[in-house]
Amino acid sequence: MRITTTKTLPTAAELVEILKKEFSPDYSYTIFGLGKNKTVLVKKSALVGVQVSLLNNDISIQASPPSIGTGYLFMFFSYTGLGAFIALVCVLLGMIESPLIIEKEIGSFLKRKYA
Repeated sequence: MRITTTKTLPTAAELVEILKKEFSPDYSYTIFGLGKNKTVLVKKSALVGVQVSLLNNDISIQASPPSIGTGYLFMFFSYTGLGAFIALVCVLLGMIESPLIIEKEIGSFLKRKYA
């Protein structure tokens, strides 16, 4: 999801504080990247997370694995052909919340605040 803004965007550290105030304490936040273009990784659980990037007047929100280990695990399962099947079963059984739901929640909040 990409949001084009007309207001001045916060820094990554300020964005973390804004998100902490708005969303439940179940989420954890990590800032990573070099220079001024840092990214915030929002983690809901070991399997569900989103990446929020601030670039010029755009906010980019993408569903992503919340850690490097989980990313490698998903990559392994996708190479073996089991990734889509395992993810579908987990979502259908309610074992994990869909990353797209979290992406929409954070995206709609940031759109209201900055667009």
